[in-house]
Amino acid sequence: MATLSVGATLQAQRIRKGLSIEDVARQTKISQRYLKAIEADKFDVLPGLIFARNFIRQYAAAIDLDGTALTADFPPFDLAAAPLPVAPIPYESSSGWDPRWNSALASFIWILLAGGAAVGAYVYFNRPARAPLQAAATAPPAQTAPQPKQEPAPVTSARAQNSDSARPATQAPGAAEPAAAADANLPDNRPVRVVISAHQDAWIQVSADGKTVFTGTLKPDDMKAFSADDYVKVLSGNAGGIDISLNGKMLDPLGPAGQVRTVRLTAEGPQFPPKSPPVSDPV
Repeated sequence: MATLSVGATLQAQRIRKGLSIEDVARQTKISQRYLKAIEADKFDVLPGLIFARNFIRQYAAAIDLDGTALTADFPPFDLAAAPLPVAPIPYESSSGWDPRWNSALASFIWILLAGGAAVGAYVYFNRPARAPLQAAATAPPAQTAPQPKQEPAPVTSARAQNSDSARPATQAPGAAEPAAAADANLPDNRPVRVVISAHQDAWIQVSADGKTVFTGTLKPDDMKAFSADDYVKVLSGNAGGIDISLNGKMLDPLGPAGQVRTVRLTAEGPQFPPKSPPVSDPV
C-alpha cells in the first residue's frame, strides 16, 4: 500500500473527523490559505520551513495526529541559512511632517471634543430653573387734577400680588405665603403639578418624569413650581424646611428638620419609599 503524503494524511484525518478547513482554521488560528497549501503539499507557499513544521504540528494536534512523526522527514532548520528580514525604508517627507504625529493629533482632538461635551452637559444639567412667575410693573393711578410731583410706584412681583390677593384678612402682611397659591401659576395643566416653598435653607433635587430639572438650595420664602405627565420626584436634605403642594393641596411635612427624605408625587398622591429594617448586631 502506498504511503500517503503529509498533506494527504492530514486531509484524510480531517475528513474522518467531520471537520472543514474553516473549523481547523478557527481552532488553530492558521490562515485557510496555508492550511490548503499544506494539504496540497505545497510547502513553498508557507513563509518558511520553520513555519511549515510548526503549522503541520498545530494542524495535526487539532485532529488528533502526531505532528512530530509527520515532520520527521523534514530537513533540519538551519538558522544560519535563513534569509534576514529586509530593513524598512525610512520615510522621507519634504514637508517635515511625521505621519506618526497623526495619531497624537487625533487623540488631542478627541480629548478636546470630550472635554467640551462634558462642560456642556454640566452647564445644561446645573443651570438654574426658569422662574415660573414673571415680575410685572404696576402703573401709577390716574390723576384728574394737577397734583404735586410724586415718586413712581414701586415695582411689585406677580408672586407678591397673588399673595396679597389670596391672603385672608386676618393674615399678617409678613406671614409665609401658602404654596397652593402658586399652583395656579404653573405654565401648563399637566396631570402632576408641584409647588415647593421653603421656610428654612433646604437643599433639594427635583426630577420630572425621570429627568432632573432642578438641583440647588432654597432660601426662606423661595418657591419653585414643577409639572410632569407621570410623576415628580423630590429629594430634600432638610425635610422639615420645605412645604410641598400637590395639585393645589398642601401635603404633610416630609419629616423633621435636618433629615434627608425622598417622595414620589403622582396624580394619585405622594408615594414614600419603604423604610429599610434596622440591621441587628451579630451575636
